[in-house]
Amino acid sequence: MDDELKHQPLFRTVWFWLAILVPVFLALFLGAGIWVSSNVGKWCFESGCVNYFVEVFKVPITIAGLSLPLVAMVAAVQRSKEAYIQIRHGQKQYSEAVSNNRVGNYLKHREGFYKLIENFCEIEAVSAGDSKVYIDAGYLYMRLFPNNSFELLEFVQGTAPFWKRLDESFSKMEAFVSDADKIGGDFDLTGFITELQTALNVFTVRIVPFVTCEFGEEGKKSSCILLGEGFRNIANTATFALRLLIAVKIYAGIKVSLTAHRLLYSPELKNMLEELKGEIEFVK
Repeated sequence: MDDELKHQPLFRTVWFWLAILVPVFLALFLGAGIWVSSNVGKWCFESGCVNYFVEVFKVPITIAGLSLPLVAMVAAVQRSKEAYIQIRHGQKQYSEAVSNNRVGNYLKHREGFYKLIENFCEIEAVSAGDSKVYIDAGYLYMRLFPNNSFELLEFVQGTAPFWKRLDESFSKMEAFVSDADKIGGDFDLTGFITELQTALNVFTVRIVPFVTCEFGEEGKKSSCILLGEGFRNIANTATFALRLLIAVKIYAGIKVSLTAHRLLYSPELKNMLEELKGEIEFVK
C-alpha cells in the first residue's frame, strides 16, 4: 500500500525531467562555450555550412541526443516498478481472497456440524419418549476438529485423541458382546456400561430427565446414564451413541460403514441384558 501511495506517473518523476533536461542544458552550455570560443561565421544554410556546423557542435549535439535513451531507460524502470506494484497488489488480493475463503469455509463447516448435532438431537428426542438429548455442539466440535480455526481447515479428521478414544470404546463394547456370545462366558456388563458412559462423555451427551443404571458389586459398581428405565434402554442408549458416531464420522470424512458395530443392535445383546436384568439397578 505504501508503494502505491508513493507511486507517481512518469512525467511527474524527478528522474524523467533530469533525463531530459540535464543533457540538454549540458549541451547548451558546451554549445555556448564553443560559439564564444570559435569563429563560426555568419548564418548559412548551404550544405558546406551545415556540415561545418555539425562538425563544430557534434559534441553538444551528441550530448543532447542522450536525452532520448536516458528517458527510455527511466521509462523502462518506471514500467518495471509499476509491474512490481501490480503483481504485489494482485498477490495481496489473492492472499486476502484465500484468507476470506478459508474463514468462510471454516464458519460454514462449523455451522454445518452444529446443524447436524441439532437435527440429531431433535430426531432422537422423538424416539426417546419423555427424555430429551442435549449435546454441546461447540465443545464437541473442538474435540473432534481440534486443528480447525480461521487459519487452518481440515475437512478429513480421525487422528485426534477423542476419535481414537471413541473407536476404542465402541470396539470394546462390541468385543464384550462378541466374546460372551462366542465363548459362552459371562457378559461383562460392568465393562460395557463403563465404555458406553465414556463414549457419552466424549460426545458431551446430557439426557433430561435421565436414568442411571448401576451394576456390579458394592463399592465396585459401574454406572451409566440411559435414555429411560429398563434393561432394554441400555441397548437403546448404546445404539443411540453408535448412530451419533456414524453421523459425525461421515461428516468428518472418515470412512465408515453403516453396519459398523452391528452387534450393538443384535438380539444376543438384548438376551444377555435380559439375563442380568435382576442384578441391574436403575436410579432416577
